[in-house]
Amino acid sequence: MPGGTFFSINTALRGLMAHQKAMQTTAHNIANASTEGYTRQRVVMVPTPAYPVPAMSRPGGQGWQVGTGVDVQEVRRIRDEFLDQQIRKETGTLGQWEQIQYVLQQVEVVFNEPSDTGLSTLMSQFWAAWQELSKNAESLPVRRTVIETANALAEAFRHSAAQLNQLKNDIDKSIELKVQEVNSIAQQIADLNGQIKNIIAAGDQPNDLMDRRDLLLDRLSKIVKINVVNNDDGTINVTLDGAPSGALSLINSTSYNNLFMAKTPANEIKLGIIENNSLLDKDKPIDEINGLSEETRYKIEFTPNGVNLYDSNNSPVASASSSQGVEVALKDRNNEPKLTIITVTPLPTSGDVEFEILNINNGEIKGLLKGREYVDSYLASLNTLAQELARAINAQHQGGLGIGDTTPTPRPFFVDSDNSDSTTGITASNIYIYKDLIEKPMHIAAAAIIDPQLGYVTELGGGLVSNNVYRIKYEYDSSTSEDIVTLEKLSDGNWVSVGDSKSIKWDGTTPVTVGTNTETITFTPRKYTTTKPPYGNYIVNWPAPAPGDASNALAIAQLQSTVIEGLGSTFDDYYKNFIAKLGVDAHEAERMTTNQGVLVTQLTNRRESISGVSIDEEMAYMIQFLRGYEAAARLMTTLDEMLDVLINRMAVH
Repeated sequence: MPGGTFFSINTALRGLMAHQKAMQTTAHNIANASTEGYTRQRVVMVPTPAYPVPAMSRPGGQGWQVGTGVDVQEVRRIRDEFLDQQIRKETGTLGQWEQIQYVLQQVEVVFNEPSDTGLSTLMSQFWAAWQELSKNAESLPVRRTVIETANALAEAFRHSAAQLNQLKNDIDKSIELKVQEVNSIAQQIADLNGQIKNIIAAGDQPNDLMDRRDLLLDRLSKIVKINVVNNDDGTINVTLDGAPSGALSLINSTSYNNLFMAKTPANEIKLGIIENNSLLDKDKPIDEINGLSEETRYKIEFTPNGVNLYDSNNSPVASASSSQGVEVALKDRNNEPKLTIITVTPLPTSGDVEFEILNINNGEIKGLLKGREYVDSYLASLNTLAQELARAINAQHQGGLGIGDTTPTPRPFFVDSDNSDSTTGITASNIYIYKDLIEKPMHIAAAAIIDPQLGYVTELGGGLVSNNVYRIKYEYDSSTSEDIVTLEKLSDGNWVSVGDSKSIKWDGTTPVTVGTNTETITFTPRKYTTTKPPYGNYIVNWPAPAPGDASNALAIAQLQSTVIEGLGSTFDDYYKNFIAKLGVDAHEAERMTTNQGVLVTQLTNRRESISGVSIDEEMAYMIQFLRGYEAAARLMTTLDEMLDVLINRMAVH
């Protein structure tokens, strides 16, 4: 009958078992109080169904039911999924700014400003050396100082450029490692999905496995921004945020796809996701991408005749013959490389692989990509500074004369190699001093053939003779509204014209030839000035300048305060603005990292207050469950005594 003594024993037994499981769960919480990513668990107890079950033929009469005890419905993780989403989103932003801050800190170390060894100090010393040369043109030690300070400046340019390029290489390696980490995490999550799915199908609750999976998701969300979708079987799907609808998933239940990194011919980085990667190299399936669209799915098809690339409309994009090796370059109809893949060995003859090029929106990889853009920007600014400095000084220097020169011998000051006279490809990475000047400082063109305000001579021709004195007359022609120049020479105490007047263009590139077929001078009007020189007469030093002439050295020294068209400012101001921008960018990255870190810490603390283990709380629960267990045990003892009386002590009459 429902109210029998044996019926109550089962009720007490259920109480014992439920409280025993509750104490085991409490012990598990305490044991994992310091475990990273652990979520505290709670035993959810519910009353077992009462007896009898309502029915027409139920026993015991009407109007009453007897409780049957307690059961453990589940061991529940105390977790706030909305808070998880918030943390993962903000953690990705934190990861992005942390990487940007790290890169900018490295750039600041490269330039090391302000300091006694930075570019700013070296440029000041360089200009000071030219200023000193303008006072002591005949001094060999002063000329040697010009060479040494210039060489130190050029070396600083090269060293800074090399460090920036090395930083770019380090960033590329970091991105590659992050991609490998993403793939490793994706594989681990897919494996955990399989285990969780099997355990849930068996009716159990894999709380600890879910904790491990959530910890991996937290780490993954810091590297790339993700979206997580829960499936009914306990598994999850993970897609990269920003991917179009129907895009390849990173994780799809118990399977996963690989993230990959490739480069363009312009050395830009492209990231993508590839499906069914068994036919390509695991670590580097795609080496180079050229002109393929982002967020478009492509298919690589392997056949006995070669490899074909199709877009999402199944239109052919590129192809390659099967005779190539492991590295296969697929080209379009114009023989333009579109895709370079790295296959397994030997080259597959069947099968296909699909991939998409992604637009990464957040996370550490995005921060590294952004940092790489900063480095490219600073390197471009450094190259511009080096190029314009070389161009301005070379233009002025090539129009002057060194000690002992009797004819124009255009020598560059800066060149694009340590053993050449080429100036066409000067950058911060390859700027050097012209070797002839290093070996023979007397060839530094401190003297000018014509007044440096007007320009610099590139050629003397015809019959210019040493016993004639020449000058260039510069004036305004009101009839044509043009600036004109005329070559004149001194004859019997009078200045007479040599040839016709010529119009002049102040573009720094168009040479002007004045004179006659027998007496000519060709010069390039100076471009690196804020204003045109005043109208008047400008002396031509022919056949050689006066001893001690340093007008060309002075003109070069004055370039320090000249607004350079290619820079939009003076050299010093351009570099100061460049360093100021670096400081602002670095400060902004530091501020954003700090603020984002505070936000993530606040959200993490909030989650910890919900999901973390409190020893005090667990001790309170332990005492509660212990008392419940003791009470159930006491009930069992009492029922045993009742049965003993009923069975052994009742007299039989």
